[in-house]
Amino acid sequence: MSEAQQTDTTQLPTALLEGPRAKALADLGAVAQDLKFVMRCCTKLAREMREDPDDSVLLQALFTAAVITYARCFNSGKRGGLNDSDLTKLGLEGDPRGFHRQVMDMRSKHIAHSANPFEMTSVGAVLSPLEADPRQVEGIATFSVRHIAFDADGIWQLFEICKRLIDEVIAQRAGRLQADVLAEARDIPIDELYQRSSVRAQPPGPEAAGTQRV
Repeated sequence: MSEAQQTDTTQLPTALLEGPRAKALADLGAVAQDLKFVMRCCTKLAREMREDPDDSVLLQALFTAAVITYARCFNSGKRGGLNDSDLTKLGLEGDPRGFHRQVMDMRSKHIAHSANPFEMTSVGAVLSPLEADPRQVEGIATFSVRHIAFDADGIWQLFEICKRLIDEVIAQRAGRLQADVLAEARDIPIDELYQRSSVRAQPPGPEAAGTQRV
């Protein structure tokens, strides 16, 4: 299942634009969509923590999705993204960069790797009651415990950081880039634009998972 995102729903013709500025603008749009997804996860997670706190599967799934998606907004790679210094521009109280590092560490240790300080599995001997005669080993049991999600305050802090990044960082960069890309588009002969491929609204299917982005 795919979700198509576009800023203009009119049925006017479109022409695909390429180049570094167009790519940077597209990357910002993708990062914004990821941050909005994190915000939706946080909203649902906070609600589920109030209404059904015993559903550990849903809570862990929502938290895992939020942390992984948030972290990829800061990864260096084919897609341009955000960096740690952007957090200092948000005017948030407390230590937003420290909280950000905690989320990134959570992604790296709690979610991406099987051996981490956020989960513990131990094996113990099950003993007969203290007053039993004779006292003996009744069997062996495995005990597991793991951290599932932040508390409600942490969830809403993550939500607020994502919202501020969209409103105060991405919006400003996108505004500047849109003006530059518009100027570049108007410098291209109009007949050439009409001959270009339309902007694709249909994302690639699962068979594209093994291909590398260019």
